[in-house]
Amino acid sequence: MKFDLKSYMVLTSVLGIFFLGCGMSTTLPTGSEEISLKADRSSLDDLRKEVPEEKRRENDELALILQVMNAKDKKPHEIREKFSSIMRKKRDEFYRSQRRTREDFTRRERDERDKFGKEQKETSDRFYRHKPSSEERRNFSQDHSSRQQKYYSDSRERRQAFEEEMRSKEKDFSALLSEKNKEFEEHFKEYQKYYREKMDLEAAKKTSSQNENSEVPAERLESGK
Repeated sequence: MKFDLKSYMVLTSVLGIFFLGCGMSTTLPTGSEEISLKADRSSLDDLRKEVPEEKRRENDELALILQVMNAKDKKPHEIREKFSSIMRKKRDEFYRSQRRTREDFTRRERDERDKFGKEQKETSDRFYRHKPSSEERRNFSQDHSSRQQKYYSDSRERRQAFEEEMRSKEKDFSALLSEKNKEFEEHFKEYQKYYREKMDLEAAKKTSSQNENSEVPAERLESGK
């Protein structure tokens, strides 16, 4: 398959979809590689209206990346380095977010546990302050223990549900990275082929030009005898 401008834009869109978090198709004019900047800006403006506010910052970052990469003479290793850099950044951002989420949950969990323990102690102090009977103490102790068991049981369930959600997010994120990497590699192979052919053609033209310049016209040879 010949690598043309449309194929190159597909390659860069692999990065774009990763930042947008949603699918986006781009229609390019056929028979020409000229792209109307005015039409592109209009399309982007329409897309921005449909994208939630929290995604727009990512779109702006995407625009900068595509601006850097949107040149057909980019060396393959430069494109790969840019893609790898983006992937590393997204991984770092994801795991930082995961870490903050876990820290926040643990902090709330600790605060709630401290609050519960304090309430239990205050309830116990108030109860024993009035010198209850043996039966009252027994009933209170059973109720006190029951509340404590229920609290810690609920707390364990909340923690298990939280960890399950975190694992699910990490699994989905890993799958997304794998998918985007696969898409990139598929189109990157075509770009490598295109770039090699382009370099070979330029080298052949340069050699042909040098040979033409080095040839001495027959008239000049005759006049020099």
